[in-house]
Amino acid sequence: MKTQLIVIASVLAMASLNSHASSEHWYGGFDIGQGYYSNGGNDEAYDSTRHRLAGGLHLGYQFNDYFSTEIAYQYLGKAYANYNDGDIKGTFQQGVLSGRLGYPITDNLYPYLKVGGAGWFGKTNGLTNEHAEGFSPAFGAGIAYAINDDLSLKMDYQFTQSIGDTQLQFSDHHLVTMGLSWKFGHVKKAVPATVIVEQPIIETFVISGFENNTLFALDSSELMSFKPLDNIVSYLQQYPTANASITGHTDNTGTEPYNLELSQHRAETIANYLITNGIDKTRLTITAMGELQPVADNSTSTGRAMNRRVELNITTVTPR
Repeated sequence: MKTQLIVIASVLAMASLNSHASSEHWYGGFDIGQGYYSNGGNDEAYDSTRHRLAGGLHLGYQFNDYFSTEIAYQYLGKAYANYNDGDIKGTFQQGVLSGRLGYPITDNLYPYLKVGGAGWFGKTNGLTNEHAEGFSPAFGAGIAYAINDDLSLKMDYQFTQSIGDTQLQFSDHHLVTMGLSWKFGHVKKAVPATVIVEQPIIETFVISGFENNTLFALDSSELMSFKPLDNIVSYLQQYPTANASITGHTDNTGTEPYNLELSQHRAETIANYLITNGIDKTRLTITAMGELQPVADNSTSTGRAMNRRVELNITTVTPR
């Protein structure tokens, strides 16, 4: 039996060395339940008890999501048999080294199988006083439920084959327990930070002769009134990260090259006014469109007034 345990331990060690260490952590905890000695007493006993309270402690290392090794101390409980001549009480305890192979079927549920070896010690009191120790194979299965990142609840069944000797009598042992396991020495999963991408805010201001018939003199880029620009200056001062794109437009009176140059001068006039009011020129972009983008019918005076305009598109990523 000792040779079997050494072989099992060697296999577990080799498996652990070859495991992928993506979920490495230690865990430990306790188990409590009921043990059952499948043999105990004989026909001469008028009363016997084989189901006894049992429990223990366990310490393990999880190498990845699928494989772990575990060592456990287990108290298997005290069985007894009553005879006419007296009674016999037998107690066993053992240390179990096992490998556990499982698969996470959900984020919380983790069924597993385990195989290993048990080094046991037992003694009897009463009609006979004997003690024995030895090694036996142990097998089992269970399921763990993750309460949170650190704590798990588990139900476990374990079979230890043929503990005892000719003096104590041989018995297979069945152990069913509930337990708690606590993870330690592990790195918790990082919660991805929420990245808020601010969308550009675009404000459009249109300054036209239709709304302000004294803005520009006829066929001129000279401003006749600065009042329409006051709210634009205030806006740019309030949002210092905002940039303004200034585009000049004209109606179709005159030649196209002349209108293009006139729209350039009108856009520059607006930009210069903003600069004199403290707006950095690096925040301003000037574009001349001339008569190419009318917004109204050039065949009417009202339409031409609407086309003689300067548009400011102000872009900022600062939330208002």
